[in-house]
Amino acid sequence: MERRLSAVMATDMVGYSRLMEVDEMGVHARQKSYRQELIDPEIARNHGQIIKTTGDGLDLSRISAAPIARSGHFSFEGDRVFPTQC
Repeated sequence: MERRLSAVMATDMVGYSRLMEVDEMGVHARQKSYRQELIDPEIARNHGQIIKTTGDGLDLSRISAAPIARSGHFSFEGDRVFPTQC
């Protein structure tokens, strides 16, 4: 068995329950769009792998922690997306 070091990252959508109470269909539509346009391409660019999905989060794996640390972080507010720094 080959051993290798990998990094695991957990993500969470802040305010998910509150947002779902206000606009369930809109939250699902925006979440799907953000995943297709921003999140999945970033995971692929960094050779990551989705381990598990939840309603408001993802668990990801990557061979090296460096690309995860350098990856862009995004904040979402309504229909607006904001790049943020760690």
